[in-house]
Amino acid sequence: GVSGDAQRNQIYVRLFSDNQAYLAQAELNFYLGAHTLLSGETFAIPYAKFQSIVFNYPKHPDDNFTLGKGLPGMLDFELTEPKGNKIKNFGKVNAISTTLEDMSLQDIIPVENFAIKEAELLITYQTFNGLTMNVSLFKHEKDNWLTFSANADSKNEKSSEEAGRINKLASKWVYKVGFKSTGGFYYKLADLLKE
Repeated sequence: GVSGDAQRNQIYVRLFSDNQAYLAQAELNFYLGAHTLLSGETFAIPYAKFQSIVFNYPKHPDDNFTLGKGLPGMLDFELTEPKGNKIKNFGKVNAISTTLEDMSLQDIIPVENFAIKEAELLITYQTFNGLTMNVSLFKHEKDNWLTFSANADSKNEKSSEEAGRINKLASKWVYKVGFKSTGGFYYKLADLLKE
């Protein structure tokens, strides 16, 4: 484990199998919060805050869809795009809307070391208070990797601060997401239209 004080260039280190911790001094030029970086809480936005969720498959536009709510108090999402369709599988819609809260992040690598440049899926989460979370999903062998970025309505100070915090933590990293967490990241239109 690691913990420490980046200001004083000190860090406590301990082998996971050892009870003894050691104080080390060094020039620490990396962000110490690896736990923070791997914590899903960093990006957790409660489903009740979402006004819309857009799934965009660049190579398969027939799989695209948009979920939306007219008012913040509404419990259920509606399928707003493509028009004329009714949701039949609300369990999958629930998984989509809660994935940012429930996901398990397993690994991180620096974005410059990530070879795959074309995202398989782009998801845009828009909240009622003007925060937009952009998630890109990349497939590498059997693993799913994500990038996160955020932007906000400049008139809303709170959402602007939140976007700044997310970008500061996320901009340099690609995240491997646990298999159990990925369902809400790769559903397609057809999955919502069948029971």
